Amino acid sequence: MTLLVFLAAALLQDQPFSGPLPASSATAGPLAEAPRVVVRREPLVSFSERGDAAGHTGRATVEATLGTDGKFTDAVVVESGRSEFLDSDAIQTVLDAGVGRNPAEAMRVRMSVEFRPTDALTMKCDEFTRQVRWYEAAWPERTFKDTIIYVMTLGYEFLLTRQAGANVNDSLSLARTFEPAFERTLAECERYPNRGYLDVLHRQMR
Repeated sequence: MTLLVFLAAALLQDQPFSGPLPASSATAGPLAEAPRVVVRREPLVSFSERGDAAGHTGRATVEATLGTDGKFTDAVVVESGRSEFLDSDAIQTVLDAGVGRNPAEAMRVRMSVEFRPTDALTMKCDEFTRQVRWYEAAWPERTFKDTIIYVMTLGYEFLLTRQAGANVNDSLSLARTFEPAFERTLAECERYPNRGYLDVLHRQMR
């Protein structure tokens, strides 16, 4: 997913399915009556109020049955977001989702649900650090560069540089300087929780 898509997804509410369903990626087994399984490549974007309040962001993978009426049923989490809030809201997001067209036969669909912070551009430092530190604790095998807020903010800064007439070299320079600035921002925000996250980041990027 491009940075532009990441940013656009962050600013939109949940969107229904649109366009054709993806081709089958696997069969459900030897039973002929079992629905086939397809994988939706583009994630659903959602906002979890409970997760947001706790600083939980990320993604969960859900599998559900898509009926010929275009409705999802029997949704289950097949890859946890490592948060009971995110997992529960991921199932609800899928059950509430719509499709662009109804399938000719029932099928199992596997899709990811990505949870975005609701106030990424205005959040305070305490909210920012809570998200990053929770993610690091929940996903010790990953780094802060995998957090939703990191990817969203990098995309936002990239768009700002492009709108200002930056060339490709300027964009590459941004990618190199953003990571250490983000890390310094995290340290400052832990010391000054009432400051604005983006205010601190922009000062660290100068």
